Amino acid sequence: MIRHVDQFCAGFATGDAISNEALILQDFLQRFGIASTIYSQHFNENDAHLVRHYKEYRDDRNSILIYHHSFYSDFLKQLKYLRSRRILVFHNMTPPEYVQPYNREIAEQLRYTRDLLSLMNDDFDALVADSHYNAHDLEELGFRNIDVMPVAINYSNWSNGQPDPAHLDFLNDDYINIIFVGRIFPNKKHQDLLKSFYYFRKIEPRSRLIILGANHPGVRGYTAELMNLTRELNLERHVLYTGM
Repeated sequence: MIRHVDQFCAGFATGDAISNEALILQDFLQRFGIASTIYSQHFNENDAHLVRHYKEYRDDRNSILIYHHSFYSDFLKQLKYLRSRRILVFHNMTPPEYVQPYNREIAEQLRYTRDLLSLMNDDFDALVADSHYNAHDLEELGFRNIDVMPVAINYSNWSNGQPDPAHLDFLNDDYINIIFVGRIFPNKKHQDLLKSFYYFRKIEPRSRLIILGANHPGVRGYTAELMNLTRELNLERHVLYTGM
């Protein structure tokens, strides 16, 4: 009999897509009376009431661990030794070649993690990818029999909320607003986005680009490149970086 179904995320932060999915799955499980705890290696004190450190994980042969994979964690190397059943949910990883020019350490960690995962074909009881694209990448690592399940989203978080009046005032003009959602990271190719927007403004001068996403401290050089390109294209007044 399954006693509990727990989850692990390498990093946990409220508002992050993978973290939000873990919370949705946890709520779903608990509604059916199944005990469920989220574990992580990296999280801040503001989220400490939602997650526990992975070293507190209670291994049990009558339990299931859902491992959300997107980056390296020390827990990854321990999975094969666990008695619990293991489900891999593959959210993919940033290709290291995108990060190499800005942070060699992170790039090497990405390579190592990909190589390590490729040796774990027999260490999971079930495999899930959140897109067919990611399933294909997982197959390239030697995995088979992969199910595809899109990232879970709680739409009630939006339907029950009220728009910020200040934001409405700012956006309530005749400008076309183009919104890009995603962290500031090299694989997102914001350079192409900025260049495309530059030419879009030739057609629609009254337009703005809103880039909604947090800066990553590990790739400050990439962020600086984007700021420089924004200035070179004379887009400072037309591109808004919101941060998070």
